[in-house]
Amino acid sequence: LLVDPLDPELKITLAWDDAPGTPNVDPVLVNDLDLRVIDSGGTVHYPWTLDPANPSLPAVRTGRDGVNNIEQVVIDNPAPGAYRVEIEGFNIAQGFQQSFSAASTETLINCSSAGLLSVNATRVACSATLGLQLVDCDLNTDDGIVETVAISLTSPTEPGGESVTLIESAPEAAVFLGSIDVDTIDGPGVLQVTEGDTISVLYIDADDGEGNQNVPVTREVVVDCTAPAIISVSVPEVNPRDATVLVEANEVMRTTISYGTSCGSLTDSASASTFDSAHSVRIAGLVDDTTYYFSVQAEDLAGNQISDDNGGACYSFTTLEVPDFMTEEFGGDLDLQQKSITFTPNGSGDYYSRCVEDLIGGLPTDPTGGTDSGLGDDQPTSFTLAGAVTVQLYGQSYDTIHVGPNGYLTFGSGDSDYTETLDDHFSLPRVAGYWDDLDPGDGGSVSWLQLIDRVAVTWQDVIEYNTSNLCTFQIEMFFDGRIRLSWVQIESQDGLIGLSEGNGLDPDYFESDLSMDSGCGPRPPFTQPMAVQTGVSVPVGIALDSSDDGLPAPPALSYWISELPSFGTLKDEATGLLIMRVPYQLAGSGNVLTYRPVNGFQGTDTFDYQADDGGAPPEGGRSTPAPVDVSVGGVQVVREYLVDDTDPGWSTAGDWAFGQPTGGGSHDGDPTAGYTGNNVYGYNLAGDYTNDLSAKFLTTTAIDLSGITETVLEYRRWLGVDRDTGDGASMLLRTGGFTFNSVWEHTGAAVSEGAWSLQSHDISSWADDEPQVYLSWLMGATDSTVTYPGWNLDDIRIYGVLPPSVCDDAPAEVPFVSFADLNTLQWVPPVDSGGVAPTYDTLRSTSGADFGAAASCIETDDGTDSVAIDATIPSADEVYYYLIRAETPCGDGSIGEGTGGAVRSGRACP
Repeated sequence: LLVDPLDPELKITLAWDDAPGTPNVDPVLVNDLDLRVIDSGGTVHYPWTLDPANPSLPAVRTGRDGVNNIEQVVIDNPAPGAYRVEIEGFNIAQGFQQSFSAASTETLINCSSAGLLSVNATRVACSATLGLQLVDCDLNTDDGIVETVAISLTSPTEPGGESVTLIESAPEAAVFLGSIDVDTIDGPGVLQVTEGDTISVLYIDADDGEGNQNVPVTREVVVDCTAPAIISVSVPEVNPRDATVLVEANEVMRTTISYGTSCGSLTDSASASTFDSAHSVRIAGLVDDTTYYFSVQAEDLAGNQISDDNGGACYSFTTLEVPDFMTEEFGGDLDLQQKSITFTPNGSGDYYSRCVEDLIGGLPTDPTGGTDSGLGDDQPTSFTLAGAVTVQLYGQSYDTIHVGPNGYLTFGSGDSDYTETLDDHFSLPRVAGYWDDLDPGDGGSVSWLQLIDRVAVTWQDVIEYNTSNLCTFQIEMFFDGRIRLSWVQIESQDGLIGLSEGNGLDPDYFESDLSMDSGCGPRPPFTQPMAVQTGVSVPVGIALDSSDDGLPAPPALSYWISELPSFGTLKDEATGLLIMRVPYQLAGSGNVLTYRPVNGFQGTDTFDYQADDGGAPPEGGRSTPAPVDVSVGGVQVVREYLVDDTDPGWSTAGDWAFGQPTGGGSHDGDPTAGYTGNNVYGYNLAGDYTNDLSAKFLTTTAIDLSGITETVLEYRRWLGVDRDTGDGASMLLRTGGFTFNSVWEHTGAAVSEGAWSLQSHDISSWADDEPQVYLSWLMGATDSTVTYPGWNLDDIRIYGVLPPSVCDDAPAEVPFVSFADLNTLQWVPPVDSGGVAPTYDTLRSTSGADFGAAASCIETDDGTDSVAIDATIPSADEVYYYLIRAETPCGDGSIGEGTGGAVRSGRACP
C-alpha cells in the first residue's frame, strides 16, 4: 500500500474467515495468522501484545501475536512511501491454506505479475472523464523511477481509438493511473462516442506470471447519454418528526431529496446513495405540525442527472401535530417558585391552554379547615367529592381523587411510586404538582378542601425523603375543567410537574417549558363539549354552559350557534323561532334552546355553540366552538333516583333509612358518604344489621315504564353480609300485582365491600312497557351468629329505549317563503310542528286571496326538504301566488289570513 505524506495514521486489521469451532475442546494453537507491516524505511511493525506469563505488564509491539484471531497494526504519523503487508500462517491444521480478511485505512494493492485493469465506471455519459488504473508488478522494474505504460480505448464511433499513457503513482508502487475524456465531438486525446456505444479498454500483459505472454486484459464501458426519468414521487409515511419520500424511476439511480420550509429555500437534504430503480428516503429531524417542501434529484450509473421540483411548485407534506404534553422535568433549575399555572380546556389538539402568574399573598386557596390526609411515606389515600360534582382531566370526569404523598393526584387508582420518571408519569391519569420522593410522615401535611367551585389539595411544609428540604405547593381542580398548580417553596433539587392523560409515554414526547407562557390576563370564555339524550322524535331542552373571567366589565355572556344539527332542528326558547342560519345569536343573552329530532331518526346528531364575552381577541370575544352531541333513541337513562341527594320518599321497614352513612359497622364498615353526594338509602346508617332479623324491605313508589323497552337496572352498592347459609340479602321486582320476581339474591361466601360497586340487572322480561313497577331491596333474614353493615344504595338508574313520540297538535303556519331562483321556492319550517316532522303541500294560484278549487297542486305531501320546483311561466300581465301548507297526522297547518282578516282557505291536494 502507499502512504501519502500528510496521512496522520495507518491501520491494518486482520481477521480469520473460518467458522468457529467448539471452544475449549483442546487448548492447542492452530490456524494462527500473524500480521506484520514493513514500512518504506524497512522497519517491521507488529500488533500490540501482552506477556502471557505476566499480563499485568504494559502491552508492547515487539513481536508476533500468537494468541488472537483478530490482529491490528497501528502506525502513528507514518512515513510516506510504499509499505508491504505480510500475513503468515502458523500451525495450519489441514492443508496449507487459511482464508482471511484484511482491511486498511489505505488501499491494499494485491501486486502480482497478472495485470489488473480497472475503470472507474461501468456506464459513462456522452461527455465525461474515465478514470483508468492498472496494477502489474512486472512493470515496476526500478523502485527509484516513476514508470509508464500505454493502454488503448476504442468505440464503435471511433474504431481507431485512442492510446492513453498511464503513469506510476509512486516509484515503488506498480500502480499506474490515467484518464481520458469521452465526448460526442471528437478532438485531440478525446474518444468520440455515441449513445449506446460500448467502449473497449485494452491492456496487453507481456507476462501474466502463469507462463502466458501477451495476454489481452480488457474492460467494457457502456455509453449512456440519457438522464433517468422519474416516474412517480410520493410521501407514503408522515410522522410528527420524520417522513419518507418514495421515488421511482425508469432505471437504477441514486436519489437526493432537497427540502425546507419554503419552496424557494430547500437548504437541507437527505439521500439514498445506493443505486436502485426505487428509493425510500427517510427525512428525519423535522418539526411537528409544519409544512415542508422538497424537490428530487436523481443520478444514474453514467452520471446523468435530473431534477424534479414539481413544475416549480415543489412537492410538499405536512408533519403530524404532536400535542403539548404539559410536562416538564426539573433538576435544580425550577423556575416556578412563587408562581401559578392555570390549565384551561380550549378544544385544541393540546386540549389545554395555559398561563403563568406570579403568586401574591401565598397559596390561592387557604388550606385552613381542610381534611388532613394523614399520609405517611409513599402509600396513597383517596377521597370522594361531595355533592354530585366532578373534576375533569383531559375530558374524563372523576368524583374520586387518589392523593399520593409524593406530590401528585391520580385517577382510577392510587400510586405509591416515588421515582419521577416519564414512563411512570404517563402510565396513569395524573396531575403532578411537584413529584419527588416526599415524606409527609416525617414533617408537614397533605390536606384537601372542597369549595363551591373547586377542590384544593395542598402539600404544606412536606419534607423531601431523608433530607430537611421543605416543599409547599397546591393543586386546585375546578369543577368547570380548569386546573391550577401553585408553588410557594420548593427546596428539593429535582422533580417533575405536569399533566398526564394516562395513555403511556408517547414516542414523540417533547418536554414543555411551563414557565414560558403568558400571564392569565383577560381570556375568551371557555365552553365545554356537552352530551344529552332523548327518545325518537322527542324534543329535548338544552341549557348551554360556559365559564368566563368576568372581563371586560361588566361581565356579560352571549351564546351563539355556529353549526346546525344534521338530523333535527333548534328553537330559540327566548323567541320561539327556529334557528335556520348560522352564526345565530340567542336572543336576550339567553342560553336555552330546544332540539327536536327529525321524525323517526335514531343515532347521534351534533351542533356547535360558542360563548362571547363582548371583548376583542385575543383577550376576549368568542370562545372556541364546542360540540353538543344529542343521542336520539337507543338505550338511555329513563328514570334515575338518589343522584342529587334528594329523598324519593320510598317505603322503608326496620332500620332502612335515607341519609348520610357514618362509616360505622364491623368488617369493612359503611361508607361515610354516597357514591355521589352525601346521602344514600341504607340499612342502619350507623352500623350493622342485627341478629335474628326477619326480612326488611326498601320498596320504591310505582315507576311508570309504559312504552319503554329493553329496560336495565343499574345502581351503586356498598354491601356487607355474612355467607348465605347465615344471612340473606336480595333484590326483587313486582309489577301491578303482588307476584315478586327475584332480580338478585346473595349466594356463597360473605360479602364485605370496602368501596362502591356498580350492579347491573336486565329487568326487561318483567318491566318493559309496564305502567307500575316496584323495586325492593331486602335485608335479612339473618341468623344469630355474625353481623355485617348491610346495604347502602346510591345512584339508581333505569335504562331503556323510549317510544317514538307522536304529534300533539297540528303544525303552525309556514313563516317564510322566498324564491331561490325563477323556478325554485324555498321556505322555513313552522316554529311549532306539533311534535313530528311535517310534510308540505305547495299550491299555485293567480289570486293571492283564493287557493280553492282553481289552485294547482305543485307538490303534495313532500317531507324530504323545504324546496319546491315550478317551471311554469306566467303569461303577460299574469301573476302567480304560492301557498305552502304544513301537514301532520294531527292536522293541517294554518295558512294565515286572507283579505279583511278572514282565514285563508286552500284546496286539498290528493
